[in-house]
Amino acid sequence: MNTKKTILNEEWTNNGSTLNITIQKDVKWDEFKSKIYEYDNKELEIIRKSFNYSVSLHKGQKRKFSHDPYIIHPIRVAINLYGEKYELITAALLHDIVEDTEIKLSEINDEFGYKIMMFVKGMTKSNKISIFDALNSVLDKFPEVILLKLSDRIDNMEDKFNYLPETSRRRYYNENKLILKVAKKLIDENKIRDINKLYDKLELLHHFNLEYESLSN
Repeated sequence: MNTKKTILNEEWTNNGSTLNITIQKDVKWDEFKSKIYEYDNKELEIIRKSFNYSVSLHKGQKRKFSHDPYIIHPIRVAINLYGEKYELITAALLHDIVEDTEIKLSEINDEFGYKIMMFVKGMTKSNKISIFDALNSVLDKFPEVILLKLSDRIDNMEDKFNYLPETSRRRYYNENKLILKVAKKLIDENKIRDINKLYDKLELLHHFNLEYESLSN
């Protein structure tokens, strides 16, 4: 059942997302802050800066298939990571900035520091850099980037997956398997904490959609 909501003075449709997130008109900072309040003042100030940065730079952009305001995606990815390090929350809000705007990684580094820049780098693909090349470029030094990738993929599976043509869905399935493989390796090697919930959720979405398509054919 579709639920009508508003964001940035526009109406959008939350197509069956299992995330319990309500984003009100104009995406006010205080509303977002109420969902991530357990950070100290210094951390919240950096998160606030990235929130405003992302809202400004994504203004007017739409999701490719649903045509929803784009900003809802990084906000949901960030909220889905609540409880993790503030750098991950900040990077979640910024993770598509380099890919989708004129901002460069060097500018992210100048504004938010090296670690957050590296998290964003790990999420930034291009015509020459695949999502796995990007991920692997920072994974050894910052394995927590896999949490960001899992959260991003979960939101995409819940939000835009059903809009994708069959060839793109097949690509997503193949990518999911590789993302889950990387995450499982990190779990087995005890290199990262708090990963199981996101891992299990993506695995469930992956297999549910595969099974649904199989039954529909």
